[in-house]
Formats: sequence, structure tokens, C-alpha cells
Amino acid sequence: MSRIARRVRELNSRGASLGVVEGEWPDRAASSATERALFAEFGRMPSGAVSVADERWAFSGRDVPVRVYRATPHPIGVVVMAHGGGFAFGSIHDPVAEATARWRALNVGAIVVDVEYRLAPEHPFPAGVDDLWDVIVRARGECGLPIVVDSVSAGSAMVGGALTELPAGTVAGAVWQIPSVDLRPEAPWLEDLNTGLTRREEVRQFYLHGADPFDRRASPMAAELSRFPPSLVLVAGHDPLRAVGERFTEGLAAAGVPARLVVMEGVTHGAHLMLWRWARARRWQRIADRFCVDVLRRP
Repeated sequence: MSRIARRVRELNSRGASLGVVEGEWPDRAASSATERALFAEFGRMPSGAVSVADERWAFSGRDVPVRVYRATPHPIGVVVMAHGGGFAFGSIHDPVAEATARWRALNVGAIVVDVEYRLAPEHPFPAGVDDLWDVIVRARGECGLPIVVDSVSAGSAMVGGALTELPAGTVAGAVWQIPSVDLRPEAPWLEDLNTGLTRREEVRQFYLHGADPFDRRASPMAAELSRFPPSLVLVAGHDPLRAVGERFTEGLAAAGVPARLVVMEGVTHGAHLMLWRWARARRWQRIADRFCVDVLRRP
């Protein structure tokens, strides 16, 4: 493992106990501080002209905040993004989310819609899934352009859950970065308590909140995967979720979905999102860029 990867894991492990246990609220300030420390040490905001608009999209009984990025007057499509954060953390206002969205807008030439989906435990399953469903449908209807969904870690559960309820073909492609798409008991999981990642029992308490982990919206791996769009699955070599991503890719391919797996060796969970000064992180993002461009330009 490289020096940078070790440093990321060290900082990540400091936030391993983030207060997401029964009777307590998530310590989002601590989580945000860890991320900002990583970004300050290793990150870099992409350069280039990008317009940014904070909007509130109204749906039945609620608004969903979104941040919309545009880098060209002639976009080739829309990228709907869902950040990671262990089901209880993360925001479109975090520097990593902003840097990733700017990067995608500049390098893909698409409108990027980053979604502030609702978080547990205040809003347990399926609140975040519903938010992604509504945003995808509205973006498709209003923009009239092909859509790629681009999700990270727990955000992949939100996107995957939404896709199980959308008609096949609604979305042109999907980027799954270090995806958490299987909450069933037999799934590979985060048993290494030094990763700084959310543990299975915590997810059951504060995210599922008694819901069935076999529900396809909670565990998209349990869905009929032939409904899913062409997919790029990116996993980190030093990541407890690596096996989930590998199984997910195998399942998609077995269901007849064009699916490519990329394993980035020497990378830990989340490191690739923060380290634009690191060649492997840039390569990771460029692979995702190329996939988005290819899918959005496809006739």
C-alpha cells in the first residue's frame, strides 16, 4: 500500500466511531472534518469555468436540494450523482462532492445534478431511494437528454434502489464507485472495524430501521439485474467492499448487462475521490469520464 493510501486509511480510521449507534445521532461534524482534512492535504479543486446553481426541486410533500453544474452551453447529457457517506453522512456541499461534480462537468461535457438525498437515521430507508427516483425522472423529463447515474458507496444503494423501480431504458448507463449494493446477511461486508466504514449492525439499526434487507430497493443485488443499464464498476484494491463490487459485476454480466469491472490496486475506500494530486486517482476519474462520454454519445 502506498504512502498516500496509508495516510488516507489513517485519517479515515479516526472517524471509525461516528456515533451511529442506537440512541445517538451521527457526528456529522467529525465526519466532515475528516473529509476536509483529507482534501486539504491531498485534494485539488479542478480548474475551469463551471456555473453552479443551488436549487430545490419540489416533489410531493417535500423539496430535494440539488446542485447543478454546467461547463458547456451544449451538453451531451446529464450525470445524476449520489455521494457516499455510510447512509448517514455526506453532502453536496462537501469539497470532495464539489470537486468530483466539477471534474465530471468539465471532462464529460454534461450537466451534472448532484443530489442532497435524505440521510438516516432522521430519514431511514427508503427516503433516499425515493429522492433519487424523483430526481432521475425529473432530470430525464426536463432536460430531454440521455442520463448516466454516477454513485459512490452508500449512494450506490440509493441509485440502485431507484433503478429497480424505473422502466428499463430510463437511464443510459451507470457508474458504480466502490458500490454498497447488498445489505443481505450473506453479503460480504465491512467487518474490519479499523476501516472507518459503517458496520452492518449499524446500518440495520439506523438505515434499514427494521426494513427487510432482501427488499430489492435496499439490496439492489437482489433485484432482476437485467433491468439495469450498461455499467462501469470501480472498486479499490484495499477495500472491504471490493468483493461486493466484484459480485455485482458478475451478476450484471450473467444477466446480460454490459458491465466492466476495474480494480484499482493500492487504493483504499474513498481515496480516489480525494486525491487529484495522485496519478491513480486521476486515472480512476478518467476511466469514469470516458465511460460517461461513450454512453451519452451512443446513438
